[in-house]
Amino acid sequence: MDKASRQLRFSVKAVSRLLLAALIAFLYMGNASAQDFKDKQASVLEPLFIHTHAVAPRRFIAVHGRRSLIDGYSESGLEIWAYPLQLIRGYKIGFRMEGTTSELSGETILRRITYQPESILRTYIGQNFIVREKLFVPLHTPGAIITYTVESRKPVDIVVHFAPVLNLMWPAAIGGQDTTWNTVSSGYVISEPTHRFSAVIGSTNIVAHDEIFNSAEPSSTPGGVAFTVGAGGNAGNKTTVVIASADMSN
Repeated sequence: MDKASRQLRFSVKAVSRLLLAALIAFLYMGNASAQDFKDKQASVLEPLFIHTHAVAPRRFIAVHGRRSLIDGYSESGLEIWAYPLQLIRGYKIGFRMEGTTSELSGETILRRITYQPESILRTYIGQNFIVREKLFVPLHTPGAIITYTVESRKPVDIVVHFAPVLNLMWPAAIGGQDTTWNTVSSGYVISEPTHRFSAVIGSTNIVAHDEIFNSAEPSSTPGGVAFTVGAGGNAGNKTTVVIASADMSN
């Protein structure tokens, strides 16, 4: 095995561990004592919440920490950055009810945005279901956690669309990005020729995903890749999508 192959293999393993660590940390925060703390914290912070029904396609939103950023519009999709790279763009979701084949675009049923001190909550209301999407960026970690809470009479699948990027801010560029499906991470791993940077986007609840046909050029379609998350339908049922990056030079 040549040096480049070993570096790429190490990069994939490192990003896989990063994703799993982020998921474990998130699941830990879901235990009873942590939830009690979060409920008390929410009641204290409630006066700081800003609720709006102004959800026009061109309404800009942004959530950021010190190393990462989620920003964008519902019309074109969200971008996710982890300095110094844009990881993905065109992050949009759709919904598919159990027993149906048609996908309902999230953009068309977005009804409310709630600005909170540590996150933004977007509420989607469809026929017989409600989905709340929490956009959260850790303060010091290069990545993002997007959580979906579903209330529905029937199970609802969430279809996540995005375009892999893993590139420097314009006009700088790396070029030659590669996207592969990684079963261990339960997500897509994005890499680049220098093997210095890599990123992953995935979820432990993925039930289907697109095949990858690689090109030296980034996808020109905002929804160039998609995967489906089985979100269930019970009140309060949650599922999480994690986006994380790694700099192998550190």
